[in-house]
This record gives sequence, C-alpha cells and structure tokens, in this order.
Amino acid sequence: MHHLRLILARHGEAGRASSGGDVQRPLTQHGHKQASRLATLLSEAGWLPSIVVSSSALRTRETTQNLLDAWSHELQVAWEDSFYLGNLHTIVPTLQHHNLSDCSCLMLVGHNPGWSDAVSQLSGTYVSMGTANAALLSIEAESWDEALLTTYNWTLQDVLRP
Repeated sequence: MHHLRLILARHGEAGRASSGGDVQRPLTQHGHKQASRLATLLSEAGWLPSIVVSSSALRTRETTQNLLDAWSHELQVAWEDSFYLGNLHTIVPTLQHHNLSDCSCLMLVGHNPGWSDAVSQLSGTYVSMGTANAALLSIEAESWDEALLTTYNWTLQDVLRP
C-alpha cells in the first residue's frame, strides 16, 4: 500500500479574453497573486507535487506557471486539453496515459464546476472551489489507477483558499 496525495487546484481569477473565446481568458493581476500565494501555502503545508497535470486553457497554464516560478524543486508538467471544463470522468482516463508509478503527490489544475464535483466524488464532501483554491486529498492504495477509481474513500485533509 502507498500513501498517495492528490491536489485538485482551480485556476486563479481570470479576466476577459481579447480573442479566442473562453479558453483564451488570461489571469488578472489578482489571479497571478492568488496563484503565487497558493504556491506558498502548499509549500508551508508540505504538499509539493512531483507531477503537475494542467488544463491547457490560458488561465490554468498561467496559474501553473506561477506555481512553478515559486517552487525550486524539480517536477514534471503536462498540459491536457481534456481538462478544459473537465471532471472526474475526464481525469481518470487522461491520467492513465501518464506514468505516475513513482509519484506520491500529484497536482491537477483545472476548472469549475468539474473540480468541485471531483472533490465531492472522491471524498464524499462537497467543497466549493473558489479561484486558486486547492483541495488536499489522500488515500492508501496499491496504485493511482486503483486510487482514482475509489470514490468516496479519499480523505479531504484541507482546502487552501489564498
């Protein structure tokens, strides 16, 4: 059995897109500050991921970049189109394409309402995920494949709200 930790983080506050529609909405100045503060809170809590998988939308890419800029440890980053407005039903099959075998702390950066729904389905506790919020979840499981198919058995450790 492995102690696995999952961080589900929502992007920072976003503004309006000048072109390209919703997927091209950038972070506001406040959204950048929220993301940087989230990086600090995660560091202080000792929840530093070794892998980050983020939606490829502009606001999630910018949030992820703010996190990476604040951390000094080495980690893998992947961008996933399927996480744009995704939920647990898109998370599970998407992660099966990633090698998570050596990962004990995984971070997923995405959007609402899907991320709030995913926290609810994994932990059995509804959490309203505001901008730049992060739900910290843990579970004892043989593998990530097993863990991500285990709904309502994850422990919601905390919700960080910068």
